[in-house]
Amino acid sequence: MFMKVLERNRRCRRTRGFRGDFVLENLTFSVQNYRHQIVTNFFCFFCFLCFLCFLINGYSCTLFPIMPAETLDQLVSLCKRRGFIFPGSEIYGGLANTWDYGPLGAELKNNVKREWWRTFVHKRPDIVGMDSAILMNPKTWEASGHLESFTDPLVDCKECKERFRGDHLLEKKLGTEAVVVLDLNQIQPMLMAEKVACPTCGKCNWTEAKQFNMMFKTFQGTTDDSSTEVYLRPETAQ
Repeated sequence: MFMKVLERNRRCRRTRGFRGDFVLENLTFSVQNYRHQIVTNFFCFFCFLCFLCFLINGYSCTLFPIMPAETLDQLVSLCKRRGFIFPGSEIYGGLANTWDYGPLGAELKNNVKREWWRTFVHKRPDIVGMDSAILMNPKTWEASGHLESFTDPLVDCKECKERFRGDHLLEKKLGTEAVVVLDLNQIQPMLMAEKVACPTCGKCNWTEAKQFNMMFKTFQGTTDDSSTEVYLRPETAQ
């Protein structure tokens, strides 16, 4: 279209108008307006494509798709870069298995908690909400069996100092049925007799098995003795 107008311009009387417009027999053509029209049409076409993709694929659609994280490490790395989570006490060396929530992470966590509460409490007539104290009387956990059964038999590798569940190591070697009947004091001799190697260093040098209580114990009061022992709720220790 632009070339046709220029060709007509050569055959017609041409005068110089305001802002450099070409006057062609009562038809005013502006080069700047023509370029502006091209940009406007392209932008409208781009918006139309975005809207069409939105109708087809929904909210998650984008003309430039983002590759999803393939591993948990990639997801954690992304959350750390975006300020969702940070390793607990990171500037002081960190603390294993603890995380601090950043501004976005705190909002995301609260949204998840509200949605969970709305789904399992507000929408169900047979469930009511309750928020008990974190510290409870030890007799509560004696009655529930947590103090006796909420434990794992752990062994340490003397070479690399890594810690593993002894019964799980034997299950991989002998099967579940052979491990169910074992007592705590039989785990370490069985590991040595079957020459079960450490998954980390490959050596077979184990300590005696010990019961590891997965509940967090603390003391309530000014003295540290058995009369002041209390435990955190089990779900807070997971």
